[in-house]
This record gives sequence, C-alpha cells and structure tokens, in this order.
Amino acid sequence: MSSKKNQNYNPNVPHLSVPPDKMRVIDIKKTEEHWSEYHLADGSILKLKPVMMEIKKAEGYYMPNGEPLYLANLSFVFNNKVPDKLKKSAKKKAKY
Repeated sequence: MSSKKNQNYNPNVPHLSVPPDKMRVIDIKKTEEHWSEYHLADGSILKLKPVMMEIKKAEGYYMPNGEPLYLANLSFVFNNKVPDKLKKSAKKKAKY
C-alpha cells in the first residue's frame, strides 16, 4: 500500500488492485436500461435508472467462479413523484 492514505479505503470491504495497464475498455454493442421503482411509506415514488458510462475488463483477473472481472463506471438518472403535502414551497431555490 502506498504511503498516501486512500480516502475511499474501508477495511471491512475486500479490495482488489488492478494495474491500469491491465484494464481494457470493452465497447458496448447494445443497451437495455430499465427503471427500478420504489414505493415509500410516505407516498413518494422514487424511480432510478442506471446508465452505463464505460465498461473495462481486467485482463488476467477472474472471479472465484471463473468469470472474467469487469469494472463498470455508472451514472444514475432519478425521477421522483412526491405527494404535494411533502413538498416545501418553491419560493427559494433549494440548497444542495
């Protein structure tokens, strides 16, 4: 491990370090991205759809079941339906 502290390191999660020269971008030929929908107890409906940005294959690295190791770079699209009673007045811009 390098002397520079890794801010994302969690000792409870197994980690695998793959050298950058062993990573190869794999072209995506076809996609089917579907929404996942979550109905919450407060009446809100949250929809989430993953969008694959890039897939890389770790050359020479395999899962315990023998399948090659792939790494995914994802983004997510959200579409929320919230009951009016839960909304705050839109007089001021929301702070994030």
